[in-house]
Amino acid sequence: MRVPVVLLALLLSASGCAPYAVIEPARTRIGDSYSVDPQIRWTSLREGGRTELWTVDGPALQSLRFMKDVGDGQSLLGRSVSSEEREVPEDKQPRFRATMTPTEIVELVADTWSLFGASKIRATGLRPAKFGTVDGFRFELAFVWGDGAEAEATAAGAVIKQRLQLIMYSGTRLYYFDKYRVTVDRLLESIHVD
Repeated sequence: MRVPVVLLALLLSASGCAPYAVIEPARTRIGDSYSVDPQIRWTSLREGGRTELWTVDGPALQSLRFMKDVGDGQSLLGRSVSSEEREVPEDKQPRFRATMTPTEIVELVADTWSLFGASKIRATGLRPAKFGTVDGFRFELAFVWGDGAEAEATAAGAVIKQRLQLIMYSGTRLYYFDKYRVTVDRLLESIHVD
């Protein structure tokens, strides 16, 4: 079931969640280094730190996370992470190093994702790929949420001026991941690095 953007906005404001904004399908700036064409209308939830989350049907079903301008020695998220099991302060999270290889960055992402309560994380398909005009990488993840829901993710990233730029789209394996996969692939193709 698709939750209308207006209803989602009302639910978020009533529950005291992070601020939200509607992202229209027009070129949108992400951090200090690049912009994308969203392709469709998304709802943006400001998670704080270095992360911005976009969703259409709700973050429990699918989300597009932008982890932007992650500098040497910083965590991917730039904030504390809470899961059902625990809270992990930022200073206890895995850190990005500007000298990391793509393989090490994939491990960093998997380690960070486990902080959200994901388990049985399996990374596949690491390959070189353009991030706009910059050499970057792509990979996929499969994992299980704490409630048992199976999920998939695809990610694209690059290190630009010693800072990691990472876009990660995830959704439940049943229906929601595939629902916006083509849209996200087009969004990734639209990356314009300044």
